[in-house]
Amino acid sequence: MSGFKKINFEEEKMKKRIIGILFAAMLVLLLGMSVAGCGYKPQGAFYSLQEAYDNGLLTRDNLLSIAYYNQNGTWGNEEVMGEGFDPQPKAPAELDSATERALCRCYWEQNKTLFESEGITDKQMGVRAYLGTYNGYIALIMGRGDVYEEAFRRYTIDGILFSISNNNLDIEIFAPDKEETEDE
Repeated sequence: MSGFKKINFEEEKMKKRIIGILFAAMLVLLLGMSVAGCGYKPQGAFYSLQEAYDNGLLTRDNLLSIAYYNQNGTWGNEEVMGEGFDPQPKAPAELDSATERALCRCYWEQNKTLFESEGITDKQMGVRAYLGTYNGYIALIMGRGDVYEEAFRRYTIDGILFSISNNNLDIEIFAPDKEETEDE
């Protein structure tokens, strides 16, 4: 008996074809997943602070904490916060850059018609301040970094004062889609 094995070339060709087809299928699947992953995430909607409060997304205690972080303390709300006010901790303490980019993209998409008419791209959007996450909703100040109009605006919600120093910015509440929050 010789040490050589008889090779069936047709069988080898078939194996190579099957491996090639499987490789091509995996490549198509991976490319499809990467293209699908190019969409912005998280998906959801932005609300004004007043809308979020009126719709029950935020409590009065949440508003107090948001005002505290927005105004770097109890300024303007000394009476409603009292001495030694302890805001709800920010959790997470800060947003990572990928989350910030995704939020900017989502904010731009939600306001796309307005922003495109003004020649604003999603790359110009930025998170100017992260004010915490409450009941799964993210409180932040969104806006363009290249426009600054120094003008103080003040408004109250349920007796709590909010002060914004740039007329082009405001406090926004991001509410992720229900499916997204259930998956996490």
